[in-house]
Parts: sequence; C-alpha cells; structure tokens
Amino acid sequence: DHFTPIRVVAGVGCVSNSSIQQVRGGLIFLAEDGVYRFDGTPNIVKLSDRIEKTVQSINPSRRSVAVSANWRTHHCYLLSVAADGSRDNNKTLVYDYQNNTWWIWDVPAKLWVSDEDTYDNERLYFVNQHVQIFEMGVGNHDHGAAISSNVLTQRIGENLNTKITVRQTEVLSDNHT
Repeated sequence: DHFTPIRVVAGVGCVSNSSIQQVRGGLIFLAEDGVYRFDGTPNIVKLSDRIEKTVQSINPSRRSVAVSANWRTHHCYLLSVAADGSRDNNKTLVYDYQNNTWWIWDVPAKLWVSDEDTYDNERLYFVNQHVQIFEMGVGNHDHGAAISSNVLTQRIGENLNTKITVRQTEVLSDNHT
C-alpha cells in the first residue's frame, strides 16, 4: 500500500497523457521540446530532432490536447497537435519507427481510436474537431469530386538501411490512372 517513487530520468516530462503510446517495449510521448522514447532505463532518446521546426510550431498552450495512436500494421506512431497558432489539432506528426523516418500529415485528429475485428485485423479511426469519424487507410476517392495533385507511392527506401532524400517527383499519367 506504500510506494516509494524512484526517479529514473530528470529533465524530461510528458505534457499530454494522450500522447503516450507503447511501442516495441518502450514509451513514446510528447514533451515540451519534442517527441521522446523511454525504455525504462536512464537512456531516454529524443526522436524529433529532424522535425524541430514543426515541433516548435506546436501551440504551447495546446500541448496538453495532443493525441496519439500506434498504427501497428504500418509501424507508425501518429501524434496529432495544434500547430501554427491553431486551437484545434491540425497536424499529425507520423514517426515510422521501422524505418526511423518522419512524415507530417494534414490530418486534424482530435481523438484516435484503434480497433481489431474478430480476425485481429487492425482498424484505425480518428475524430476531427467537427465530430466526424474517419477510417485511416481505406479508399482512394474524394466522393466523386476530382482529386488534384494527389500521388500515392510506396515508402521510398522502406526496406533499405540508408536514408534517401527525394527532392522532386514527376508523375506521368492520364485521368484513368
């Protein structure tokens, strides 16, 4: 009934309990100055150095409303934050922990919900600020409207041990592609 806390790491703390996700035996979470991974030892690792400008754009008074999900089937930690002075979460920082890469998506998630069907297939949903529910990873359409400048690719360098930077992408196709 009596517990004695033991400080493991000093100087780094979580700013949103909804940003904490268990990923591969450790915890990933949002702190005041970035995204960190904690594995229970004093070796806490800052993961977000490469997206420092985006992390700095997070509204300090809205850090506590950041929400996250572990999209296990895609090996991604998703963190939705209010950035650039927004009151609502308007960006999702995506950490691909299998390939150690970052993505910045315009997914305005206020809440993430992960579910599994009877066959253990993962389904990931998010709720936006208008209380609309969306499922991630389904459909390549815009409900009959034309989709402009949309390219869906595989993750470049997904199975390589090297980092690749893409500076320009050209797509040659017609309207039936």
